[in-house]
Amino acid sequence: MSTQNTENGFIGPVVDIRAIEGEGQAYERNRQRESQSYNGWTNYETWLVNVHLDNDEGSYHDREALVAEAYDEAKEAHEDGTCHHVRFGMSSTLAECAAYRLSKSLQESVESNAPEGESGLYADLMTAALGSVNWRELADHYVSDFEPDEDEDEDDEDTDLGDEIWPDDGTY
Repeated sequence: MSTQNTENGFIGPVVDIRAIEGEGQAYERNRQRESQSYNGWTNYETWLVNVHLDNDEGSYHDREALVAEAYDEAKEAHEDGTCHHVRFGMSSTLAECAAYRLSKSLQESVESNAPEGESGLYADLMTAALGSVNWRELADHYVSDFEPDEDEDEDDEDTDLGDEIWPDDGTY
């Protein structure tokens, strides 16, 4: 161990991490830090939010409702030119507009379920973890799976078969 001085003064001890852990371990740790992807997602936090939004039936249905709502809002915004991307002079597809809106809705929905009034280490860790979530990546993924019903006619009751074809109880 040595010390390092700079023009500004003393920095502190300089430790060769390779002396503490083998060179291979240090390399692997640094490689993982540089590439924080996890199971095909940007990072562990993004993957974990996806797991919970997909694997819990209630969360899944809530998420699907947010996707449909974002798509409906995006249709209106895209038609009148108020979509986020269009407002800033960038071309935008309906899916991009929906994903932008959905990313904001997902973040608000998940963060609104965090315990309120908490402080300390665990609250700070939770805040940091939620701050690392790539909400846009999640939204892009969910929007790409969404198939809006373009032919939906709200006045024609015969076109909405809903639970008659795919009941929620899994009996089909």
